[in-house]
Amino acid sequence: MSDIGSRIKEIRVAECVKAASINRKLGRSRSWINNIESGRNEISAQDLKAVAQVLGKPIQEFYSSEPYRTTDQRIIERILAYCAKENIDPESLNAAIGKPNGWLQRVPRDIKISQLAKVSSILGYPIDAFALGL
Repeated sequence: MSDIGSRIKEIRVAECVKAASINRKLGRSRSWINNIESGRNEISAQDLKAVAQVLGKPIQEFYSSEPYRTTDQRIIERILAYCAKENIDPESLNAAIGKPNGWLQRVPRDIKISQLAKVSSILGYPIDAFALGL
C-alpha cells in the first residue's frame, strides 16, 4: 500500500465516504480509488487534488505522518483537556448531555451542536474554545 494511498483510505474510512462515491464523483471506474489505496496504481497530483476536494480536506492532510483525526475527534480531545484543566470528571459531562458512561473517552464519531453547547455551559468556556482553529 502506498503512503498516500493508505492515507486516502484512512481519511475516507474515518469520514464514512464510500470508495464508490469517490469513483462516481470523479467519473472513474469502480476499482480506481481502491487500486490507488492498495498501491496497485499511483495517483497524479491532479487526481489527488480532486480526491482532496471530494473529501473536503487540504492536500497537506494526505502527506501527514500523524494519525488522522476527524474534526469531531479533535473537539472531543479539547473537551477532555478542558475537563482535566478544570478538574471535572468527564463522566459528569456524559451524564449532563445524556450519554452513557465512557462516551467522551471513546471519542465518538460525531458530536451534535446541542451537546457541544451543554458541554460549553458546564465547563464555562465558549463553544469556540473547542472548535476554533480546527
